[in-house]
Amino acid sequence: MLSATANRHTLQMGINELIHKLRCRIADYRKTKWQVKEVTTHLNAIEIALALTDLGIRDGRPITSDERNWFRADLYLAYVFEGSDWEDILEDYRQVVSFAESRQYFKNEA
Repeated sequence: MLSATANRHTLQMGINELIHKLRCRIADYRKTKWQVKEVTTHLNAIEIALALTDLGIRDGRPITSDERNWFRADLYLAYVFEGSDWEDILEDYRQVVSFAESRQYFKNEA
């Protein structure tokens, strides 16, 4: 049985791999669809959410309520990516959001 520390380390390694994979897929998408301007903001939202999750993992930095908005691109991303060859971008984004929520990286502000 894994200790709590070992289990946390394993989860963090998995999320780090997922973050790297998602960044690569976004770069591939941008190369392929460079003329599609409408989705740029939402791809930026994914990248910002990834950076904020990185900060949570590496520095223990909480995500503020304003920053949490970057984790709410799901609906538009579903519209753009569901049923396409790029659907894994949406699925991976959802996993990152779920990870951040489960680790309670979001700062409770009164």
